[in-house]
Amino acid sequence: MLRFLRQGGIGLWIIALLAIVAIAPDVFATHAPLQISPQSRLEAPSAEHIFGTDHLGRDTYSRVVHGARISLWAGLRVVLLASLFGTLIGLVSGLYGGMMDRVLMRAVDVFLAFPYLILAMGIAALLGRSLENAIIGLALVWWAQYARLVRNKVLSLREMGYVTSARALGAGQARMMFRHILPNALTPIFVKASLDVGQAILATASLSFIGLGAAPPSPEWGAMITEARSHILDAWWLPTFPGVGIFLAVLGFNMLGDNLRDVVDPRSRS
Repeated sequence: MLRFLRQGGIGLWIIALLAIVAIAPDVFATHAPLQISPQSRLEAPSAEHIFGTDHLGRDTYSRVVHGARISLWAGLRVVLLASLFGTLIGLVSGLYGGMMDRVLMRAVDVFLAFPYLILAMGIAALLGRSLENAIIGLALVWWAQYARLVRNKVLSLREMGYVTSARALGAGQARMMFRHILPNALTPIFVKASLDVGQAILATASLSFIGLGAAPPSPEWGAMITEARSHILDAWWLPTFPGVGIFLAVLGFNMLGDNLRDVVDPRSRS
């Protein structure tokens, strides 16, 4: 544990800072995120507006702060939904085997055959523009990675002595799945999830950027960059600071996931 805290310290600090901001954005914000002030439109960073203002005079710093809650929560929800569904499919596929395994894995192959972002775009477009639909679209294409990971882990665990003993003692499939196999398959799931949160935040922002996620005036980071496109040459601060927020979130979760993987499996360093 101490080794993990030393190696993953920077990532933990970044995530902790973003989490604190996301939990209590009103404490850190200096203005209301949707407060319009036409007389202050497109002001450069200053003492009053440290990140400048946008085309409607809204304080960019306050919008970035409030956007932390939206963007982080969206990324976490994508990973949570995808990991729960994918883990269940992987458990069933690996434990039951046979025709069930072949059918489920072919479905996984279909989802993995498409670039996940393009497939998520199609699903989100079909459901309609909203952040909720963008989250659903990403979760519906991300689950296959967890299903494949868990299925492979289950195939090795189900031959272990304690599982064989439980089966010999009359334990049912459900008991073996959730009592004996799942607890021992959680480590790779947690490692992958920690790496995926940052990517999910980036993917959610990407869908918002192309108009399939959060819609203005939401201060979600991707939506803020979308609004800034028409002023990118004369107001550099508008896309820069939401982009820095995305960068820090992705960096923090990637560093945390990499170090968690190294601690859990030292062989991965080589």
